[in-house]
Amino acid sequence: MSVRAIALDEVPSDSALATAWDEQVANARNLYAMYQSRSWISCTQERRPRPTQVLVSNSGDGADGIIAPLAFETIRLRFQASRRVKFSLPIECVEILGGQPLGNLSYPACVELIDAIWRMYPAVQGVYFKSVPDDSELWRIVSEHRWRFGRALIYKLDGDRAFHYLALPGTFEGYLGEFRKKQRYNLKRQVRVLSEAFEDTLAVTCITRPDEVPALVADVHKVAAKSWKAEELDRATPTIVSNPAALTEIAARGLLRAYVLKVRNEPCAYVIGYQFKRIYHYANIGYDAGLSQYSPGNVLLLLVIQDLIEKAGAQLMSFGITDAEYKRVFGNQHIKDAALLVLRPGLRNALKLRMHSLFQRAKKLARGALRARDGEDIGSNAK
Repeated sequence: MSVRAIALDEVPSDSALATAWDEQVANARNLYAMYQSRSWISCTQERRPRPTQVLVSNSGDGADGIIAPLAFETIRLRFQASRRVKFSLPIECVEILGGQPLGNLSYPACVELIDAIWRMYPAVQGVYFKSVPDDSELWRIVSEHRWRFGRALIYKLDGDRAFHYLALPGTFEGYLGEFRKKQRYNLKRQVRVLSEAFEDTLAVTCITRPDEVPALVADVHKVAAKSWKAEELDRATPTIVSNPAALTEIAARGLLRAYVLKVRNEPCAYVIGYQFKRIYHYANIGYDAGLSQYSPGNVLLLLVIQDLIEKAGAQLMSFGITDAEYKRVFGNQHIKDAALLVLRPGLRNALKLRMHSLFQRAKKLARGALRARDGEDIGSNAK
C-alpha cells in the first residue's frame, strides 16, 4: 500500500480522485462528513495557516483506498484547573478533518497512513482526530488494538465525553411525542409565554442566501453584545462572523442555514448552522441574557427543530462536542466520543503525555475528594 499527498487546488484536475472523494463523503456514516467535504474545505481554506493537503492511500490494484483531508494545527496539552489554564504544551499536528479518514478503514491502512504522515511531514509531532464517536468504525479499530497505531500511543485528550445528537422523526408532533406530557407542555408554554410577553411579535427568520448574510452578521453582533459571553469571554461573537466573505461563500454553496429569533423586530437569539445533505449542524448560538427568564435560546431551538422537520428535510441534527443540559433534553441519541491525539513515537512526546495524564488523574481525584467532603458537610448539617 502506498500513500500520496495532493494539494487541495490540484484535486479538480484529478477527476477520478474528485469523484471518489465526493462519493465517499456522500456515503460516509459520519456526523462530521461536511467538514471533510470539498465544498466546506474550499469555503474555509483562507482561515488556515497552511494550505489543506489530501492524503490518498492506494490499495495496490489501482483503486484509491483511504482519503484523508488534513489541516495543519497547533494542539495544546492544557494543564487547566477550573477555567484557568496554568500552562500548556504546544504540539504541531495535522488534523484529520471530519474526525476520521474516508473509505473502508482497517487497522493496517490506518497505521500506514500515520507512518506516511511521519515521513512526509518531519516537523509534525502529532495527528489529531477532533471527535471520534464510540459507535464509529475507527473507535472499534483502535479499541481492539489497545489504543495504538503501531508504536504510536493514542491518547484521549479529555477522556470519554458525553455526546448527544438528534435523530429527527417524520413529523414535529412525533418529536414532541418523545417527551413526557409535562415536558411537552412546558416546551410549548415557553414559546407561548415569550410571544405573549411581547404582544405576539415573535418571529423567526431563516437565513440561507448570500444576500442575507450582512443582516445576519448585524443581528448576531446585536445579540452577542447582550449575551453572557460579552461579560465572561474575550470574544462574544463566533469566529465565522468576523469573516463575512467565508460565510457568504458557505451560503453560495448551499450549506448555510441560520436562524434569528426576534421580538418587536429586535433580535434576541440566533443560531448559525449548516446543513450538508441530511445532517444539520447546530454550530454557534447566542441569546439576549436580559431575556433569560423567557428562555429565548430554548424557544428558538424548538422552532429550529420544527423547521428542520417540516421544511429542510433533515434527518439528523448534530449538537457538536461538549456536554450541556439542553443537548441532553432536546437530543434523543446519547453516546460517547473522544478527541484522539496520536504522538510521534519518542521519549520527549511520551513524557508530555505522561505529565498530562498524571495531571488529569490528580484533578479527577481532587474533584472526587471535594464532592465527598461536600456530601459529608451536607450530612452533618442534616443531623
